[in-house]
Amino acid sequence: MIIESARKLFESKPYEDVSMEEIADEAAVSKQTLYNYFSNKDAIYFGVGVEGFIGSMVTTEDDFLSSATGRELVLKLSEDYFNSLLRFPLGFEIARRFMTNEEINALVGQIIQKQSKGKDKREKKKRSMEDVIADYMDQIWRYEEYWKKAVKKGIDDGTISSNLTVDQLLLYIMVLISGVIDHMQMRRIPFEQVKLDYNKTREITLSLVENLLRN
Repeated sequence: MIIESARKLFESKPYEDVSMEEIADEAAVSKQTLYNYFSNKDAIYFGVGVEGFIGSMVTTEDDFLSSATGRELVLKLSEDYFNSLLRFPLGFEIARRFMTNEEINALVGQIIQKQSKGKDKREKKKRSMEDVIADYMDQIWRYEEYWKKAVKKGIDDGTISSNLTVDQLLLYIMVLISGVIDHMQMRRIPFEQVKLDYNKTREITLSLVENLLRN
């Protein structure tokens, strides 16, 4: 309830303009109850990101057990990624904050260090900033593993042929898709004027991804 209420607020106005009081009011809980579950607004914000990530992941382990080729899996992941950015544009802003905020970057470093030493113990009820960022990182790593598994399968079955490394190829695909979505949102009116809708743009974008898998 808290996460869903917070998501509505964060989708309606900038992060800076949302207060803990507003989130508590929207969720119909007291401010103290809110703090019993989340240590601060950032923890709630990235909690929204975790839930959005989980909800947007259409491709599952079952897809990798199917007879689909590696190329088909990468194209399915690419389409899922394109669609998820359209369905959950707030996720774009959350990811941007995750990658560019210096305090969060420092926290990420601390979490990685703790995990490498086997000291990753997360609270069950109250979600600290560290707990939520660790959950967010888990989702990112899990998602990246799906992509890497798909690309490696394509290389092994001969349906992907590229002079790029796996990491380079994935980065190009992510930048391509997220860049297209970003500009679609910024240039919505020009897109409408030239009659480029989401379906046509998705088709063109996926064809570009397919070209990357052949070079």
